[in-house]
Amino acid sequence: MSDASAQTFEVELATDYIETSTFVDHLSDAPMLRAVVSTDFAANGYVEAYVSTGFEDPFRDDSSEVGIEVGGDWEFSADRSLNLAVGRWANYAGAGLDAGDWFARIGVSQGGFSTSASWLAGDSDTVVLNADYAIEATDHLTIRPVVAYFTATDSVNVGVAAEFDLTERLALSVSIVAPDGEDAEREPRLAASLVWRPGQPD
Repeated sequence: MSDASAQTFEVELATDYIETSTFVDHLSDAPMLRAVVSTDFAANGYVEAYVSTGFEDPFRDDSSEVGIEVGGDWEFSADRSLNLAVGRWANYAGAGLDAGDWFARIGVSQGGFSTSASWLAGDSDTVVLNADYAIEATDHLTIRPVVAYFTATDSVNVGVAAEFDLTERLALSVSIVAPDGEDAEREPRLAASLVWRPGQPD
Protein backbone atom coordinates (compact mmCIF):
# COMPACT_ATOMS: atom_id res chain seq x y z
CA MET A 1 0.00 0.00 0.00
CA SER A 2 1.45 3.34 -0.99
CA ASP A 3 1.99 6.23 1.36
CA ALA A 4 -0.56 8.18 -0.70
CA SER A 5 -3.37 5.89 0.45
CA ALA A 6 -5.66 7.21 3.15
CA GLN A 7 -7.58 5.43 5.86
CA THR A 8 -10.50 6.72 7.91
CA PHE A 9 -12.19 5.24 10.94
CA GLU A 10 -15.51 6.21 12.51
CA VAL A 11 -17.42 5.05 15.59
CA GLU A 12 -21.07 5.97 16.18
CA LEU A 13 -23.21 5.45 19.28
CA ALA A 14 -26.91 6.02 18.52
CA THR A 15 -30.20 5.87 20.39
CA ASP A 16 -31.88 4.09 17.42
CA TYR A 17 -30.76 2.65 14.10
CA ILE A 18 -31.77 5.11 11.38
CA GLU A 19 -30.23 4.86 7.90
CA THR A 20 -30.27 8.00 5.74
CA SER A 21 -27.99 7.09 2.82
CA THR A 22 -30.09 4.54 0.92
CA PHE A 23 -33.20 3.29 2.71
CA VAL A 24 -33.97 6.53 4.61
CA ASP A 25 -35.71 4.37 7.18
CA HIS A 26 -35.95 3.56 10.87
CA LEU A 27 -34.46 0.07 11.15
CA SER A 28 -34.45 -0.48 14.92
CA ASP A 29 -35.46 1.30 18.12
CA ALA A 30 -32.64 -0.40 20.06
CA PRO A 31 -29.47 1.56 20.86
CA MET A 32 -26.75 0.89 18.31
CA LEU A 33 -22.97 0.92 18.17
CA ARG A 34 -21.41 1.07 14.70
CA ALA A 35 -17.83 1.12 13.41
CA VAL A 36 -16.86 2.08 9.85
CA VAL A 37 -13.41 1.81 8.28
CA SER A 38 -12.47 3.05 4.81
CA THR A 39 -9.26 2.73 2.81
CA ASP A 40 -8.36 4.44 -0.46
CA PHE A 41 -6.42 2.60 -3.15
CA ALA A 42 -5.03 3.39 -6.60
CA ALA A 43 -5.98 6.79 -7.98
CA ASN A 44 -9.72 6.81 -7.30
CA GLY A 45 -10.68 3.58 -5.57
CA TYR A 46 -11.81 2.84 -2.03
CA VAL A 47 -12.95 -0.03 0.16
CA GLU A 48 -15.35 0.61 3.02
CA ALA A 49 -16.57 -1.88 5.62
CA TYR A 50 -18.89 -1.48 8.60
CA VAL A 51 -20.39 -3.48 11.42
CA SER A 52 -23.20 -2.49 13.75
CA THR A 53 -24.71 -4.11 16.82
CA GLY A 54 -27.14 -3.52 19.62
CA PHE A 55 -26.44 -4.33 23.25
CA GLU A 56 -29.19 -6.78 24.21
CA ASP A 57 -27.92 -9.62 21.98
CA PRO A 58 -24.71 -8.41 20.28
CA PHE A 59 -24.53 -8.99 16.52
CA ARG A 60 -27.83 -10.90 16.59
CA ASP A 61 -30.35 -8.21 17.52
CA ASP A 62 -32.37 -5.73 15.44
CA SER A 63 -29.53 -3.17 15.35
CA SER A 64 -27.01 -5.66 13.94
CA GLU A 65 -25.67 -5.47 10.39
CA VAL A 66 -22.45 -5.81 8.42
CA GLY A 67 -21.42 -4.54 5.02
CA ILE A 68 -18.62 -4.01 2.56
CA GLU A 69 -18.42 -1.65 -0.40
CA VAL A 70 -15.83 -1.34 -3.17
CA GLY A 71 -16.02 1.68 -5.39
CA GLY A 72 -14.43 4.66 -7.02
CA ASP A 73 -14.88 8.44 -7.10
CA TRP A 74 -14.01 10.57 -10.11
CA GLU A 75 -13.95 14.37 -9.98
CA PHE A 76 -14.76 16.18 -13.21
CA SER A 77 -14.52 19.67 -11.72
CA ALA A 78 -14.18 21.33 -8.34
CA ASP A 79 -17.82 20.60 -7.46
CA ARG A 80 -18.85 17.75 -9.79
CA SER A 81 -18.10 14.05 -9.25
CA LEU A 82 -19.17 10.51 -10.17
CA ASN A 83 -19.35 7.51 -7.83
CA LEU A 84 -19.56 3.84 -8.86
CA ALA A 85 -19.75 1.10 -6.22
CA VAL A 86 -20.70 -2.52 -5.61
CA GLY A 87 -20.94 -4.48 -2.41
CA ARG A 88 -22.90 -6.55 0.07
CA TRP A 89 -25.04 -5.63 3.08
CA ALA A 90 -25.87 -8.57 5.34
CA ASN A 91 -26.96 -9.79 8.76
CA TYR A 92 -30.07 -7.62 8.54
CA ALA A 93 -31.56 -7.41 12.05
CA GLY A 94 -29.07 -10.03 13.21
CA ALA A 95 -30.60 -12.71 10.96
CA GLY A 96 -27.27 -14.01 9.64
CA LEU A 97 -25.08 -13.46 6.61
CA ASP A 98 -27.70 -14.88 4.24
CA ALA A 99 -30.09 -12.04 5.17
CA GLY A 100 -29.19 -9.00 3.10
CA ASP A 101 -28.65 -7.53 -0.35
CA TRP A 102 -26.00 -7.42 -3.03
CA PHE A 103 -25.94 -3.92 -4.48
CA ALA A 104 -24.57 -1.83 -7.31
CA ARG A 105 -24.76 1.96 -7.28
CA ILE A 106 -24.11 4.89 -9.58
CA GLY A 107 -24.19 8.39 -8.16
CA VAL A 108 -23.40 11.95 -9.19
CA SER A 109 -22.79 15.02 -7.08
CA GLN A 110 -22.66 18.69 -7.94
CA GLY A 111 -22.14 21.25 -5.25
CA GLY A 112 -24.27 20.24 -2.28
CA PHE A 113 -26.68 18.15 -4.36
CA SER A 114 -26.24 14.38 -4.73
CA THR A 115 -28.35 11.78 -6.50
CA SER A 116 -27.91 8.05 -7.02
CA ALA A 117 -29.53 4.87 -8.27
CA SER A 118 -28.92 1.60 -6.42
CA TRP A 119 -29.85 -1.88 -7.62
CA LEU A 120 -30.50 -4.23 -4.67
CA ALA A 121 -30.71 -8.01 -5.14
CA GLY A 122 -31.68 -10.19 -2.19
CA ASP A 123 -34.07 -9.36 0.63
CA SER A 124 -35.06 -6.04 -0.94
CA ASP A 125 -35.09 -6.82 -4.71
CA THR A 126 -35.64 -3.24 -5.80
CA VAL A 127 -34.04 -0.20 -7.35
CA VAL A 128 -33.67 2.72 -4.97
CA LEU A 129 -33.41 6.29 -6.29
CA ASN A 130 -31.89 8.68 -3.77
CA ALA A 131 -31.42 12.43 -3.62
CA ASP A 132 -30.10 14.74 -0.92
CA TYR A 133 -28.87 18.27 -0.53
CA ALA A 134 -26.20 19.28 2.00
CA ILE A 135 -26.83 22.72 3.48
CA GLU A 136 -23.86 24.25 5.30
CA ALA A 137 -25.88 26.23 7.84
CA THR A 138 -22.77 27.31 9.76
CA ASP A 139 -19.10 26.34 9.90
CA HIS A 140 -20.08 23.59 12.36
CA LEU A 141 -23.65 22.63 11.34
CA THR A 142 -24.68 20.70 8.22
CA ILE A 143 -28.34 19.93 7.44
CA ARG A 144 -29.16 17.33 4.79
CA PRO A 145 -32.73 16.71 3.54
CA VAL A 146 -32.96 13.21 1.99
CA VAL A 147 -35.47 11.25 -0.08
CA ALA A 148 -35.60 7.64 -1.33
CA TYR A 149 -37.92 6.12 -3.95
CA PHE A 150 -38.36 2.34 -4.16
CA THR A 151 -39.42 0.99 -7.56
CA ALA A 152 -40.60 -2.39 -6.23
CA THR A 153 -43.18 -0.87 -3.88
CA ASP A 154 -43.69 2.54 -5.53
CA SER A 155 -43.01 4.12 -2.13
CA VAL A 156 -41.13 7.20 -0.99
CA ASN A 157 -39.25 7.70 2.29
CA VAL A 158 -38.20 11.18 3.38
CA GLY A 159 -35.97 12.47 6.13
CA VAL A 160 -33.55 15.07 7.44
CA ALA A 161 -30.09 14.48 8.89
CA ALA A 162 -28.22 17.17 10.80
CA GLU A 163 -24.69 17.05 12.15
CA PHE A 164 -23.03 19.52 14.50
CA ASP A 165 -19.27 19.43 15.02
CA LEU A 166 -18.54 19.55 18.74
CA THR A 167 -14.78 19.27 18.13
CA GLU A 168 -12.62 18.36 15.13
CA ARG A 169 -13.09 14.68 16.01
CA LEU A 170 -16.49 14.50 17.73
CA ALA A 171 -19.90 15.36 16.26
CA LEU A 172 -23.51 15.24 17.41
CA SER A 173 -25.94 13.90 14.80
CA VAL A 174 -29.74 13.99 14.77
CA SER A 175 -31.77 12.16 12.12
CA ILE A 176 -35.51 12.20 11.47
CA VAL A 177 -37.18 9.92 8.92
CA ALA A 178 -40.78 9.44 7.85
CA PRO A 179 -41.07 6.10 6.00
CA ASP A 180 -43.92 5.44 3.62
CA GLY A 181 -46.14 3.13 5.71
CA GLU A 182 -48.59 0.60 4.29
CA ASP A 183 -52.17 1.88 4.57
CA ALA A 184 -51.08 4.23 7.33
CA GLU A 185 -49.94 7.78 7.85
CA ARG A 186 -46.23 8.47 7.99
CA GLU A 187 -44.81 8.13 11.50
CA PRO A 188 -41.74 10.32 12.00
CA ARG A 189 -38.92 8.57 13.86
CA LEU A 190 -35.93 10.28 15.46
CA ALA A 191 -32.46 9.18 16.51
CA ALA A 192 -29.56 11.03 18.09
CA SER A 193 -25.97 9.87 18.01
CA LEU A 194 -22.40 10.77 18.86
CA VAL A 195 -19.91 10.24 16.04
CA TRP A 196 -16.20 9.94 16.77
CA ARG A 197 -13.68 10.22 13.94
CA PRO A 198 -10.26 9.62 15.50
CA GLY A 199 -8.45 9.95 12.18
CA GLN A 200 -9.30 13.65 11.97
CA PRO A 201 -6.40 16.06 12.56
CA ASP A 202 -6.00 17.78 15.91
